[in-house]
Parts: sequence; C-alpha cells; structure tokens
Amino acid sequence: MNAEYRLSEHTTLEQFKALHSCLIDTSSLIYLNRLGVTAKLGSCLNLITIPEVAGEFGILPDYIRLLTFDVSVSLVDKKLLACAIHFHWPVISEDRDLLKQLHKQGLPYFNTLMMLYFLLLKEMISPMDCRALQGQLKTFARYGSTIWTYGQNLDRLIAKR
Repeated sequence: MNAEYRLSEHTTLEQFKALHSCLIDTSSLIYLNRLGVTAKLGSCLNLITIPEVAGEFGILPDYIRLLTFDVSVSLVDKKLLACAIHFHWPVISEDRDLLKQLHKQGLPYFNTLMMLYFLLLKEMISPMDCRALQGQLKTFARYGSTIWTYGQNLDRLIAKR
C-alpha cells in the first residue's frame, strides 16, 4: 500500500473489533476460496456482494448475501464502490484502485491477508494455520513488500493480546 492511503496497524485492529458486515469483490472471493477459509470468514462476518460479482465468480455459497443495488455505472468495481458509499460498508478487495477510492471516501477496506489476521484475532484459525495460509497466499497474491510487512506488524500486535 502506498503511504498516501495506508492506515496504521492499530487502526486496522480497531476496525476488526467493529467489523460485522463487509462487501466482498471477486478477487478476494477467489483468493479466500483458494485458501479454503471463505466459510470460516462467512461464519463470523456477514459477507455481502452484488450480482455482478456473483456473475464473475460463479455460484456463491449460501453464507454470502446477494444484494441488488441499482446504480447507473457499468464497471463492477465502480458499482461495488457506490454500494459501499451508500451503505457505509467496508470492502474486502485486492483491487488497488478500488482500495484507494475507499480510502478517499473514509471507508474501511481490507484484503485477503488482512482477513487472515481477522480470523486469527477471532480465534477462527491458529497462529500456525495463519502462517501456513500466508505461505500459500504468497504463491499467488501480488502484494508488495509493504503489504507483507504490514501483515507482520499486525501479527505482532495480535500476539501481544
């Protein structure tokens, strides 16, 4: 993440504590599904998406709520952004441009790595599982070193709790 739209790890932990519902985009659904943790995340978060994401992803699991949201934009990410703004919901996404727009709007945003730490904080996965899942994530996620360092800092903060 660029420093211009990066939040502190302490802020992320505070956001985790208040997190109950989240919009999710296609890229994060794919990543979380590849890691096999989508159901765990869905058991402790109200996951919501739009029909366009479902169209890109395929059949959604029952624990992901489909929300019909009418707005006159054609791009899926723009529609997801409009939905997040309208409902003031945080978003889980891997799309850097979408994350920057969410930051500009003052809305919380997360990626798959951050959701692994959310699951760790909620004790839905163990520290050992979290490290193993990060190893898997590193094989396909295109995060820069700043994101991985941010994750390590979150890991240290969570371990102190």
